[in-house]
Amino acid sequence: MADPVLHIQIVSDFICPWCFIGKRRLEQALEKVPGIEPVISWRPFFLDPEIPPEGVDREDYIKDKYEPEKAVGIFEAIREIGEEAGINFLFDRIERTPNTLDAHRLMLWAEDENCDADVSENLFVSYFLEGGDIGDQELLGDIAAMSGMDAERVRDKLYEEEDSERVLQNIEESKAIGIKALPTFIINNAFVIAGAEQPELLAQALIKIADNQP
Repeated sequence: MADPVLHIQIVSDFICPWCFIGKRRLEQALEKVPGIEPVISWRPFFLDPEIPPEGVDREDYIKDKYEPEKAVGIFEAIREIGEEAGINFLFDRIERTPNTLDAHRLMLWAEDENCDADVSENLFVSYFLEGGDIGDQELLGDIAAMSGMDAERVRDKLYEEEDSERVLQNIEESKAIGIKALPTFIINNAFVIAGAEQPELLAQALIKIADNQP
């Protein structure tokens, strides 16, 4: 008998640390349920839709969003939780908070070429571990090449703004069904898990959903 297939859509943004944590926790959850075959895809969302196309200086952005004392505590807590998930967040390396429209466009094309697993990982790593400006089209071309895609073709499509409206429409569709928390996992277009739950809880949910498939 074939393993049950679960279609898992991950609604996320690549500048959201909880989305990186959620990705790791999902991977860990899937290791606990080897009898399930996951089919993973990514749905775009903006952590902050007010970020301009050119991005903003990260230090200024953090000052606008948080009181200094609170910011230190918030990011230290995220760093510690990240370590538990196997992520060594290096927030001090980040100089700009980018607009991620182009990163989401890259993910659309990556899915068409079955490179989305590599591209998603490389986007998170570039931003949170290397301090890369993932709103920069040249860097996105490098990430595409690193992930097995044609960098020059990707850059040409980025310059031409191809599929920008498609990304924005996808985001509006997510809002229309009530998505607010990041990350959100949508399973088999029917079950929603909001937030980066612990691997054990995710595994239990996946098993329950798989067991109740028709």
